[in-house]
Parts: sequence; C-alpha cells; structure tokens
Amino acid sequence: MAIYRRLILLIGILLLSACSSQYAYRLADWWLENQIEEYLDLNREQQQKLAEAIDDWHVWHQQEELPRYQEILASLQQSLEQGEISPEQILKLEEEAQSAWKRLLHKGGPLLAELTLDQDEKQRQQLYKQIEENNEELSEKFNDRSAEERRERGRKGMEKQAKEYLGKLSSEQKARIKQWSEEFQLGAEIELTERLRWQEQFRAVLEAPRDEHSQAKLMALFDNPRENWTEEKRQLTDINRPLQRQLFSDLLKLSSDKQKARLLKTLKKYQKLLEKMAQQKL
Repeated sequence: MAIYRRLILLIGILLLSACSSQYAYRLADWWLENQIEEYLDLNREQQQKLAEAIDDWHVWHQQEELPRYQEILASLQQSLEQGEISPEQILKLEEEAQSAWKRLLHKGGPLLAELTLDQDEKQRQQLYKQIEENNEELSEKFNDRSAEERRERGRKGMEKQAKEYLGKLSSEQKARIKQWSEEFQLGAEIELTERLRWQEQFRAVLEAPRDEHSQAKLMALFDNPRENWTEEKRQLTDINRPLQRQLFSDLLKLSSDKQKARLLKTLKKYQKLLEKMAQQKL
C-alpha cells in the first residue's frame, strides 16, 4: 500500500538539488506526517504518538541509514570510474535498495500497523475511500490507451529519465531505448489486478477481530509481497526487470566521456550532500 511505500521516498530526497535537499531533510518529519495523514484519519492522541515516533525514526535514519547510502554511492562511483556497469551489478544495487526498504519498514512499520489497526469504522471508511480514489486514477491512465500508446509512453519516459543523468542522448542510445520499449511486456492489467487482490487481503486483516496476531498479519503483507503474487505477476516481473537492467547497462556502455563525466559529477554531488545531511542538526 502506498502509505508504507512512501517511507522509502525519503531516500528520493537525495535526488533533489543540494540546497533544497538539506532543507527538505530537516522538514522530513513534517512531510512524512502529512503523507501518512493523507491516508489515516488520526485523532489527537494518535497524531501525538505518530509525531514522537517519527522524531525517533528520523534520528535513526540519519545515524544508521545515511552512512549506508554513502557506501552505495561510493561503490557505484568506483564501478563507473573503472568502466562499465553490468546487469549483475545493477541487480546488486536493486537488492541493496530492497534491503533499505526492509529496514525502513521494520523500523517504522509496526507503528503504522498499530495506527492502521486502531482505526475505528469511520476512519477505516475514509482510508478505503482514499484507496479507491487512487485505484480509479491509476485505472484511468490505461483504459483509453492502446498497446502502441503505452509503449510510446514508456519510451518517452525512459528517454527523459536517461537525459536527467546523462544529458543529451546519442542516436544509438535512443535506438536502444526504442528497442527496449518494443521488448518489455505490457502488464497494466496484471498490475492492477494484483493491486486489487492485495487490497482485499489488507481489508480482510482490518475487518477481522483483533488478536495478538493482527499486527504480524498486516506487516507480512508488506514484508514479503512476492510470496503472495500470482504466477502472472511473477512472470511479468521476471521478464521485465532483467530487460531494464540490460538497458541501463547498455546505455552506460554507449555513453560518451562527456556523459560519464556528467554522471560522475552528479554522484559526487550526492555524496557531499549525504555528508552534510548526516552532520546537520535535526
């Protein structure tokens, strides 16, 4: 569910400009509270409990997680300086990101699970309403688009993403992205079906009588989502993710010296930013 996934977006703050990122990180407590309360209609006591827990979480994140991110960036920079980055190295980065998500979940998840389970009937209905609105918004993005339009949208989105890090793309890089856009498996319907199926399980936990296992059942839905995936969802992921890793590796192979220098400069900027964020007073 998006409320838990948004915890990981604090890492995304690193992708902002250096000045605004430091400012944003200081305001992360306020930002995260607002993101959570977009879904959970909390009373005053619950709001206070959340605020205190987020203060503690923020200190932990600065002391424990930021140094880990510095190590990841240093390793990535070293690989770039040595030459290419293989699909296997990209997979390792994905696994490190997944580990970061798990640590964030295990640190902040129990409180979110507790607050979610403590919602009364009125609060739960507000939560369900927000979920439905998000489902409708997601569904509308694909209902009126043909397969060709979806592939074109994927191509444009990937070009935009690549340009942000590499600058102007060469004709060879654009051709490689076009090839990828023609190879990846379309799966919006599968993703939406999986999303709705997961939400049914989520609601079942919330609507069931509370017992000593309720929190563990809720946390399990977020901790190992792949275990509950349908075979279609697994196959879709197992096809598309390797294609994307190979694309990223190939784009770097096709990069000019100027593009590589730009990417290295960006990584160094992020490293300096992390150092400042780790030292600043919260």
